[in-house]
Amino acid sequence: MDRELFVRSIPPEMTSAEEIDLGPSLPPLAFTRQQLIDAAVVVDPSADITRPGRININLHRLRIAIAATAEEPFTTVLIRVFGQSDQRAADHFVAELLNRLDARAFDTASPGLIFAAPTH
Repeated sequence: MDRELFVRSIPPEMTSAEEIDLGPSLPPLAFTRQQLIDAAVVVDPSADITRPGRININLHRLRIAIAATAEEPFTTVLIRVFGQSDQRAADHFVAELLNRLDARAFDTASPGLIFAAPTH
C-alpha cells in the first residue's frame, strides 16, 4: 500500500484534520523550491534531484517521491511513499524533512490525518 502526505500550511495548534476550517484556504507554504531541494539533500545526500519538479529518494526497500508545482509559492507539496517494508525509515525521513522546512503535512496513514513525528 502506498502512503501520501500533503505538505500544507497547517497551523501548529491543529492536531486533527477535523479541525480544518473549510472557509478560507490555507496560506502558501513558507519555503521555496531550492529550500525544498536543499532540505531533501541534507536529509538524504543520495536524493535524485535531476527531474524538475520531483525529488526521488530510495531508502532501504522503499521509495519516496516528492512533487511540487512549477509555480511558487507552493500551496501543497506531495510526498508519496511507495512500499511499506520499513515505515520507520519513511517516518524518520519525513519528520526530518518537515522539521528542516518548518512545515507540517496531512498524512493518510496517521491518526487524525496529520503527520506526527515518531517519538522514539
